[in-house]
Amino acid sequence: MTVRMRRHEQAAFTLIELMVVIVIIAILVSIGVGVVNGIITKARIAKTEGLVKMLSSACDDYRLDFDQYPPGQDSRALHQALGSPRRIAQIRMEGSNIYTTKGPLIEFRAGMLEKGAPSTTPPPASAIIDAWDQEIHYARPGINNKKGVDIWSDGPKMNVKEDDITNWLSP
Repeated sequence: MTVRMRRHEQAAFTLIELMVVIVIIAILVSIGVGVVNGIITKARIAKTEGLVKMLSSACDDYRLDFDQYPPGQDSRALHQALGSPRRIAQIRMEGSNIYTTKGPLIEFRAGMLEKGAPSTTPPPASAIIDAWDQEIHYARPGINNKKGVDIWSDGPKMNVKEDDITNWLSP
């Protein structure tokens, strides 16, 4: 005895089975998006931490050359000071000065500056930006970093101080 299926009785997916599969795929995609967003945020934090450390180190080098930290109170002034060639006086025994020119302390790339800013030397004053395209903050003299200058980013959550990326140790 052979059982034959008629055309309308052939094996097929039901609407419920298809919906279950779609829900499972949606859950997996949402988990994947959350993981990817976490990885992207960690990468942005690492990039901004590196930028803040590089700016802080360049400020210390600037102080060694000029006996003071870069002038100004914002990232535009910092960009101008650190991205321009340095003319340094060297005092000779006879009392006259000889000037030497050194290259900029930082060669700013386009991704480090506000959108549309040219990366030329000497630079036009452009804002230095973090990985979230927000301006880096600069304060001279430092309030939090008593031995130098304050350099910080507002971090991933712009209005939350706890996630700021700074060049000083948080209490």
